[in-house]
Amino acid sequence: MKHEQVEFLQDKLVQEAAAMIALAGSETKVEEYEQAIKLVGKAWGSDQSEVDKWLNLIQQERTAAAAAANGMPANHIMPERDLLLNWTGTECIDVMEALFETAVQLNEKDDRCTLFNMAMTLMECQNLMDWVEKTPDETAGQQISVG
Repeated sequence: MKHEQVEFLQDKLVQEAAAMIALAGSETKVEEYEQAIKLVGKAWGSDQSEVDKWLNLIQQERTAAAAAANGMPANHIMPERDLLLNWTGTECIDVMEALFETAVQLNEKDDRCTLFNMAMTLMECQNLMDWVEKTPDETAGQQISVG
């Protein structure tokens, strides 16, 4: 995977962690996002300083959320209105594809499962199925059988 793609993936993970913090507050647990960022770095040989850059953004968003909750000015990592925007269908698929491509680079089953679970979480959080157009049969409630 190219460096730009690795950065795209880690940036999207940070954005989603930041959105969770913005929605639920500074104490929101986003460890699974942090772990996924670390595993992406591990799989693609990123320097620890590069991984730390992404993790520090999550910490910055925690600080901003805590400040906002206390009526103080908040220094969000991106404009607050952009924090809660859902990704496009293409972005969802790109992120999931990148997570799967990354997972196969890892030797440990638990690491691969962590990235798989992150992909499933993101699919739900980002409402991927809202972007999928159903066939007339699916819309009518019929299931397509295979075989």
